[in-house]
Amino acid sequence: MLSATTNRLNEKLMLKLTAHFGSEERVLQSLENGEVDKIAEVQGISSRRALQLARQFNGGEQSFLATKETIRLHEMLIKDLQS
Repeated sequence: MLSATTNRLNEKLMLKLTAHFGSEERVLQSLENGEVDKIAEVQGISSRRALQLARQFNGGEQSFLATKETIRLHEMLIKDLQS
């Protein structure tokens, strides 16, 4: 069960995320990897809320910015800005 994450996210929200992603493990992966775009696909979760959830799950902004997904997005944005 997601008892380890219920301190960070409420149970109702975790049930909604699990229903969308298909498994608790996939929810945790998505949050850990900062997959904001995929989290925002869940009905009732805005992009802003998805970002907050990922940051909250990862312990705040500093550690969130170190995820593989955000590094990938950052590199992509820098390339777009340079072109």
